[in-house]
Parts: sequence; structure tokens; C-alpha cells
Amino acid sequence: MKSLAKFVSPVLFFTLIWVTQYLSALDHDVDLEQHVQLQQELSSLIADYVKKNLPEMQNFQMLSIYTKSSLNGKVLAFFNYSFETPTKNQNQVAVTQLFGQATLQRIKKEPTPEWTLNAINMEGENVTFTEPLVITPSQDLPDEQLQNEKDHSK
Repeated sequence: MKSLAKFVSPVLFFTLIWVTQYLSALDHDVDLEQHVQLQQELSSLIADYVKKNLPEMQNFQMLSIYTKSSLNGKVLAFFNYSFETPTKNQNQVAVTQLFGQATLQRIKKEPTPEWTLNAINMEGENVTFTEPLVITPSQDLPDEQLQNEKDHSK
């Protein structure tokens, strides 16, 4: 029985190392700069969408946005935003805070990556676009912001 344990332990150990390396390699498919650029573009897209559909909305704030590499060239985005809208009597404002997620699919890798956004799910409500939105992250990322993101990811 002890000899079996001596054999199984190293096999499990090396399997764990291999799985960890494999999963870590998935995260490197999309580098940090691309994650930051996608977060910026998605934040702008959500803000514009809310402003267009709720013109009386005020004080839009993207409270948090997080992107994570997935399989098959996909990136999962998780976000949280808030905004204020005046009440019917105009004396008060109502603060709305929403959480959501989106899946972006890479459609082009070189020379400039392009992603499609087909739908956004916000707390069980799906916003589906009849034509997928194509997102091309800006290549002009301020060095200060990139360094700030690197510091937060540690």
C-alpha cells in the first residue's frame, strides 16, 4: 500500500503542476494591455448605451470592470455601474446600481485585435444586439494608466 502511495503522490503532483501551467497559459493569450483596452472600450460602450436609452440619467459611474481570459479566444467581462435619475416630482434622485457580464469573442488577432460583443447580461436581463458590435481597442493607452492597472493586478 505504501509503494502505491509513493507512486500516486508524484503523479498527482506533476499533474497538478501541468494543469496549473496549462491554465496559466490561457491567461497569456490576451495580454494586460489588451485587457485594459477592452475594459476602457466596454466602459465607454456601456456609458453611451445608458445615456442614449435614458437621456434623463445623470452621474454615470463605472464602479468596477474586470476582464478574464476564457477558452477559444473569448474574454469574459464583469462590470458594476451606477447612475442617477430624477424622480417624478423632480425633488429627489433615484440611484440605480447594476451588475452585469458580457462575453467578447476575438474575430481578428493581428495586426489590430478585434472583438465582437453579441449580448450583455445584466442581473438576468439580456441585451442582445441584432448586429454584433465590433470592438477595436485603441492602441493609444496612456503609460500612466497601464502602470496603474499593473499595480492593481499584483
